[in-house]
Amino acid sequence: MIHHFSSLLSGFIGVVIGVSLGQEARPQPVIFTTPPQRVDLRVAGAPPIYHGLASLTLLEAGSDDTLRTLLVVTLPAAERRRIKAIGGASASAAGGELPETIGRVELRLRWRKGTSCPDIDLELPAVKLMVNGLQLETSATRARIDVSLRTVETLPQLLCGWTRQINAGRPRQGIIMAINRLLIRAD
Repeated sequence: MIHHFSSLLSGFIGVVIGVSLGQEARPQPVIFTTPPQRVDLRVAGAPPIYHGLASLTLLEAGSDDTLRTLLVVTLPAAERRRIKAIGGASASAAGGELPETIGRVELRLRWRKGTSCPDIDLELPAVKLMVNGLQLETSATRARIDVSLRTVETLPQLLCGWTRQINAGRPRQGIIMAINRLLIRAD
């Protein structure tokens, strides 16, 4: 009886191990977000310039040499107080305090002409943001993706490869597909 029970237990453990090894773990999408970078902002109709922070999260590579990104703009506490103090009527119309995160916008960004690794520059257009009834607008500028030349991560290396192919005028569809395989994992 004990021999029969141990055989049954061994068989059950073997089945559990087999099932657990047979299931493939679905790879998670790679999340690539740039560190916050300074961006200039203006309140509609007001001359002073305020300084916010903008970061980009890469969402998808486009076959037209664009990157679909999520732009997140934040305002440090000192700048929020400054807008409220200088803005006068505009800040009062905002209904009190401005939140730290003043905007999340999806954008398609293009490479800046002549950019190269390790500093990939993208064209960041002017963006209008509405927060608490107050209209803010960023200045058109560049967004930078810093890629360490020593990195062994796949996505930064693919971004550098894509940049080289753009500058050389060579086909890049394979690189774009590889980037999207990392950013958009199919279920």
